[in-house]
Amino acid sequence: MVSVKYLLSLLMVMVFVPSLLANTEHSVSGPMILTLDDCFRMALETDTDLAIARMRLDVCREKIGAARRKLWPSLSLAVSDNSSLTDSSEYSQYDPSTGQTYVPGEGFQTSAHVTYPLFDHSARIAALHIERENDRIARLDIDQLRRDIIRHTFETYLAVLERKTELIVRQEQMTQAGESLKIAEERLVQGSGIPYEILLEEAYLAQSEAALSSAHHAVNQASRTLLILLHHDIDANVDLTPIKPSPPSTYDTDTIRRLIRTHRLEFQRTEAEIASYELQSKINRASRLPRFDLFANYSRQGTGLDRWDDSDESITAGISLRFSPFRDSTVAGSSHREWINDLQFMQKSYLSWDINDGTSIRSDELDLAIAIRKRRAELDLLSDHILTEALSALEEYQDSLIYYRAVMKTRDAAEEHHRIQQRMYELGINQFKDVVDARAELIEARIDLTRAEYASEQYRMNLLYTLGLLDNQESF
Repeated sequence: MVSVKYLLSLLMVMVFVPSLLANTEHSVSGPMILTLDDCFRMALETDTDLAIARMRLDVCREKIGAARRKLWPSLSLAVSDNSSLTDSSEYSQYDPSTGQTYVPGEGFQTSAHVTYPLFDHSARIAALHIERENDRIARLDIDQLRRDIIRHTFETYLAVLERKTELIVRQEQMTQAGESLKIAEERLVQGSGIPYEILLEEAYLAQSEAALSSAHHAVNQASRTLLILLHHDIDANVDLTPIKPSPPSTYDTDTIRRLIRTHRLEFQRTEAEIASYELQSKINRASRLPRFDLFANYSRQGTGLDRWDDSDESITAGISLRFSPFRDSTVAGSSHREWINDLQFMQKSYLSWDINDGTSIRSDELDLAIAIRKRRAELDLLSDHILTEALSALEEYQDSLIYYRAVMKTRDAAEEHHRIQQRMYELGINQFKDVVDARAELIEARIDLTRAEYASEQYRMNLLYTLGLLDNQESF
C-alpha cells in the first residue's frame, strides 16, 4: 500500500511540476521581441489574399499543362457490352458462316480513336502562350501584393515605434512634473515658495497624466493593429526593435526614370496583357482559316465476348476540314476510308456549310483590337504618370528632411530656453510660471521632433515604394 501511494505522489509531481516550470519560464521570459524582418515574414506567411493569389498561380500552371497537352494527339477508348433475354423464336436468325441458329440478345463493341491536328495555323501554340502570359500576370500580381503587404506592415511598424517614443517622452514629462511638485511643496514649507507655484505644478501634473494616458492608449491601439496584421494574438506583449537611421536618399531624374522602368511592375503587367490580347486575336484569325485534322479509328464488334474471333473489325482513317469563309458561316467536311475485315473498304466524304450559325468572331476581333489599342496608350502614358508620382514622392521626402532639421533646431532652442528660464527663476528675475511654460514647450518640441523623424522615414518608404524598390528588405 505504501508503494502505491509513493507511485501516485511521484506521478503527480511528474505531471504538475513541468507545467509550473513552464508558466514560470513564460512569466520570466518577458515580451516577444520582433524585428522589422520578423514582421515582414509573419505578414507574408499569414496574409489570406497572398495565399489565394498563390492558389491562382497553381490554377495557371494547370492550364499551361492542359494547353500543352492539346498539342499532342488526342486518344479515346471505348468498350461496351450488352445482353438481353427473349423466349420468342421469331427473333432467331440463321448464321450461314457457322450453320447455327441463334437469338441476337448479346453484343459487344470496342473502339479506339486518335486525332492529330495536322494544320491549325499555330492556334494551339498561341493558346499555350496565352496561358503562359496569364501565368506571368499572376506572378506579377503576387509580387505587387507582396509589396503592398510590406508597405502596410512598414507603416504599422513605424506607427507603433512612433507611439512608443511619444510614450517615453510623456513618461519623462510625468516624472519631471512629479519631481517639480515635490520641490514646490518643499519650497513652500521652507518659506521660499508660494501656493500659486503648487497650483501650477498640480495643473501641469494633471495635464501630464492625461497626456500619458492618451499615449498609452495610442500605443495599445497601434500594437493591436500590427498584431492583427500579423494574424497574432492581440493581447500578446510585444516589443519592437528600433529601425537604424538611414542616410538621406538622393536621386536625379534620369536615375528615377531608369528605376521605375526596371522595377515598377505595372510596365511588365501591361506588356503581358497586350501580348495575351495579341495572341487571342491570332487565335480568332486562325479560326477563320482552313484547319486540317488527321484521325484514325479502330473498332471491333460482335454478338458476344466468347465469339471474339468471329467478330467484325474495321479500321477508319481520314482527314477533316473546318473553316469560316464569311461572317456567321462555317464550312466543315471530311474524307475517310473504312476497311472491314481486311477485305472490304468504303470511301466516304461529306461537306457541310452552315450559312448563318451565329458564330461570328468579328465582334471579338474588334473588342480585342480596342483592348490592345487602349493598353498601348496606357503604356505610353504610364511612364510619365509614374515619373510624376516618383518626383512628387522625392520632393515630399526632401521636404520632410528639411522640416526634421528645422524641428531639431526648435527642440535645441526649447532646451536652451528652458535652461535660461530655470536659471532666471533661481536668480529671482522671472516667475515660476515662465519655467512651467518653458518646460511644456520643451516637451511639445520633443514630441514634434519624434513625429518629424518618423514622418521622414514614412516618406522615405513611400519613395521606395514608388520607385519599385520596397521589396528589398535590406534597405531597412
